[in-house]
Amino acid sequence: NPVWCFYDLVTNSRYGLGKYVDSTLLNKWKLYEIAKYCDATQVVGSDSIFSVINAYGGVASAAGSSAVKEPRFTCNILISNREEAYSVVQRLASLFRSIVFFQQGGIQLIQDKPSTPVYLYNNTNVIGGTFTYASSSSKARHTVAIVKYLDPNDLYSEKLEYVEDYDGIARYGYREIEIDGFGCTSKGQARRIGRHIIITEKFELETVSFRIGLEGGIVTPGSLITIKDTYRQLYRAAGRVSAATTNTITLDSSLTIPVGATNILLWVETPTSLNETIETNTSSTYKP
Repeated sequence: NPVWCFYDLVTNSRYGLGKYVDSTLLNKWKLYEIAKYCDATQVVGSDSIFSVINAYGGVASAAGSSAVKEPRFTCNILISNREEAYSVVQRLASLFRSIVFFQQGGIQLIQDKPSTPVYLYNNTNVIGGTFTYASSSSKARHTVAIVKYLDPNDLYSEKLEYVEDYDGIARYGYREIEIDGFGCTSKGQARRIGRHIIITEKFELETVSFRIGLEGGIVTPGSLITIKDTYRQLYRAAGRVSAATTNTITLDSSLTIPVGATNILLWVETPTSLNETIETNTSSTYKP
């Protein structure tokens, strides 16, 4: 599991950073959560013509060949030369789609995986109340990925895994990117690396920028957030709570309740929770 390889490299005092980094600076339970995602199995292995689908998409083989499973991420690497410590640590973290940064007096890791939003930004909690949007360049959207990996069945010689997006090629043309599968010795894992890059560039087509106050410092790099922009959605979907009691919530402005609505689900940020949901009755809960 690459997470525990990372932990060992950072904390070992002989060949790692143990002389400078104490194990208390790492959140072992956060690492354990990431490690479980790395150990999740994927269906792999088939010699049929449908191998691309059943080997890497989790679909059973149409030719009836047996399918085996492998972890989502594994690490098999020999570091034999001197490199900058931060560079090695970041490359090792990238093996399991993570980034490393220092925050709150410790070393933090965040992984790119399915998760729930941790914070909501809207026009009332950003400076100036505005969001600025920009589209990514079409030239930055690759349609073919060539991933280098080491094949354990061929004396760990370097092999190439070719991944392409047919729809993307038809729309943007042939745009190739080469990727070094750091620590990768699995053809299936190499293919997942290529697919992740292509799919990410295909669907993440826009960036948004805005300025925040000190309250926004709770969000860490790589966290998933939600944005409710009134000027973009053409209706107001978020705001502030100006006052509250045990059975009454007073909003910062009036709210139009849809005709026939009996219950509305609120997502409220409180001092103890960023994702507290409250199902309310419209007749007794809202006071504009």
